[in-house]
Amino acid sequence: VSELWRLLEAKLPLPSGHVTALTDTVKQYIWVSLLQQRPLDILLYLPSGTSPHEPRPATKGKKKDSQQAQEELQETCPFESVPHYKDAEERGVRIKASTLARNNVLGLYDAHTSRFQLSGPQIMTLETIARARHLGALQSNLASKMNITNANFFYVVKCLEERGLIARTPVLL
Repeated sequence: VSELWRLLEAKLPLPSGHVTALTDTVKQYIWVSLLQQRPLDILLYLPSGTSPHEPRPATKGKKKDSQQAQEELQETCPFESVPHYKDAEERGVRIKASTLARNNVLGLYDAHTSRFQLSGPQIMTLETIARARHLGALQSNLASKMNITNANFFYVVKCLEERGLIARTPVLL
């Protein structure tokens, strides 16, 4: 949740001039709006071993990489257990888009009804390319990020290209 505020503050002030800072009132309004208006689009997660009703214990030591952090987010958190954004921050609640919302962002509007489902590596590839936006991504970098050999990753990319979900462009390095 703290990351959400950091990302939003980077976009301030808004062009309309109505919001120039993220006050506690604005943060609470955003938090309640997310929970009430988008309940099917977001999921809330707690770090593993944390109760939805208790603050998370303070930790000291090395920073975890994103893969370790994702693995620790196993327990879903009911919306009603975090009615205030400060509660969510204290408990280390993470917000994640639902599968349907993530698929819609990727342009996969009918992925759940399709006869041929996308594999995990195919979805991860699309998400990684989407994060890169107009810069694109090198096939070899994608393969190494997913721990797939280049020879096998070729088939992931080929299937996505055949479905019209990506376009490959030769690049000289």
